[in-house]
Amino acid sequence: MPTRTAARGALAPTLAETLEPRVMFDVTPSSPDYPVVELQTNFGSIFMEMYTDTAPATVANFLGYVNRGDYDGSFFHRMVVDQVPGLSANDFVLQGGGFAYDDDGDYFFTPSSVLPNGIRGYREVPDQAPVVNEFERSNLQWTVAMAKLGGDPDSATNQFFFNLNDNSANLDNQNGGFTVFASVIEGRDVVAAIVSQPVQNLGSDLFGQVPVTDHLLPTATDLVAEDFVSITDARVLYMPDTGLTPTQSVPVGAATDSSSRATFAAPNVDGGVLNYEQTLDGTWNVSELGLKTDLYLTATQSVSFNNNGQSQVLAAGSDAVWLFTQDESGAWSRRNLTTEVTGAELLAGSLTAFISTDGLAYVAGVAADGDVMLYAQTLQSGDNGVVWRAENLSDTLRGRGLTPPVYAGELTSYVTSWNGLNIGGLDANGDIQTVWWAPGLPAWTTNNLSDLTGAPALAGGLKPYLTSWGGINLAGADATGDLTTTWWVPGGAWQTFNFTESLDGPQLDPASTTTYVTSWDGLNIVGLDADGNLTVYWWAPGLESWRITDLSSIVEGDTPPAGPVTGVTSSLGRTSVAGVTADGDLVRYTWAPGGQWTFENITDTASFV
Repeated sequence: MPTRTAARGALAPTLAETLEPRVMFDVTPSSPDYPVVELQTNFGSIFMEMYTDTAPATVANFLGYVNRGDYDGSFFHRMVVDQVPGLSANDFVLQGGGFAYDDDGDYFFTPSSVLPNGIRGYREVPDQAPVVNEFERSNLQWTVAMAKLGGDPDSATNQFFFNLNDNSANLDNQNGGFTVFASVIEGRDVVAAIVSQPVQNLGSDLFGQVPVTDHLLPTATDLVAEDFVSITDARVLYMPDTGLTPTQSVPVGAATDSSSRATFAAPNVDGGVLNYEQTLDGTWNVSELGLKTDLYLTATQSVSFNNNGQSQVLAAGSDAVWLFTQDESGAWSRRNLTTEVTGAELLAGSLTAFISTDGLAYVAGVAADGDVMLYAQTLQSGDNGVVWRAENLSDTLRGRGLTPPVYAGELTSYVTSWNGLNIGGLDANGDIQTVWWAPGLPAWTTNNLSDLTGAPALAGGLKPYLTSWGGINLAGADATGDLTTTWWVPGGAWQTFNFTESLDGPQLDPASTTTYVTSWDGLNIVGLDADGNLTVYWWAPGLESWRITDLSSIVEGDTPPAGPVTGVTSSLGRTSVAGVTADGDLVRYTWAPGGQWTFENITDTASFV
């Protein structure tokens, strides 16, 4: 079997060094055009950014092995080092990608009089066609390059190596130059720990310098998987063409701070979570929160909220409920509420966030079995910060002899001035169902508000809004697109008003609508009409009747969202209506007192940080 190398000799084994526990890393690549790959090893994770600009074919080749799972279970088979703890000036390369442990595989040592049964087993990692040499970047320390056959620049297939030092003088000037296609952006401590492991000669030129773990005893007469430094899982954390594309199937999470800066959160099409943050000068930054906290995410939905001046995002993942928090320096951290909080359950989606009048954050969502789950802050502090609690509200209702509602779409929420906490939505019949609590009640309760108020059947979702005079308005569109609100003020009876009929206005896509109320009690209901234009039904104190504005007709160069829209307004009156276009761009329409509506494509202008 020909040997693929980056070229040098063998050294004697030494004792291993224990790796300290790792902290969370920011593994955002230096360019939004660079994919990020995580190599999970039995010593920790190594994160690499891929140089698509200088080695596109090599990157595509490497990602092919990653996406097929070919590297999973493979071991590093060549380590040329000085064999002193940690990295030293003479350390050369750590090489892998070519072989995996297999106890029924080929022999390291064939049977002999010394070893009657021999020692087996390895198998070759399946290789694909060789990739053309793309040498352009120098083989500096912490870069990753492809191994290849001697005298054949275009022979690289599956084997790669980490440059443990600046090897440019050697590797840049032989065999056409070794193609650097990646570099280690985090996990260098993991590489250093591997380099501190013993090196063993396991027979033949192929396995003359194999790093092994402390599990391998000097008296061993066989080999097991735990003896090797292995890649347990190789996976792509970020791909440029999809990693910055928000999904348009769920509403964008939105929040504002005291300076009227907006933040939006949305899952990308790969299941990561994108957070868009407006800066003090009005420009935008976008971060992928999995990359900010070295987490492989598969989120279905996320909500954004700003509480006590702190930006937070809660994401419903396939295996956890994640809470992301940004500190004063701008750094993000994450908490796994599923493992941290007693009684926690996974959320399938339909997330809604609200802040009580006493300043506590709540997030409700629907579990896979349809139960309504609540995550809520408490007044206690723990090792991870503010303590959160979890409650299955459907179980609470059953325990009180009540039948919990089964929601058929997105949840919404609102908090009354008397700190009444309300979670609402539509059932399969279009009825308005609420789960609610108010001071003085011993526990959460539920009502069918359609039965109580006479509200018509709605479709697409419930969009409530409140007024400073205690009014509760339950808005939405019916199956035909007629926009209605069922409303109540203290001392009065529930009434229903059909905006579309009364104002001779356009029908709206029921799934697209949103509501918001300004600080001066300006009432706004927004949605997409039949032509896909963004339309606002609005009223403000001093007006005798509601008005209608087609934002697409007064804003130049706009591209309306293609799915649900989200409206949010700040205490200073800055209004944002945001959504995702058919092309996967996050856009917003914005207005401030004394100004005009404007449009911006946030995706086009945001800096990737």
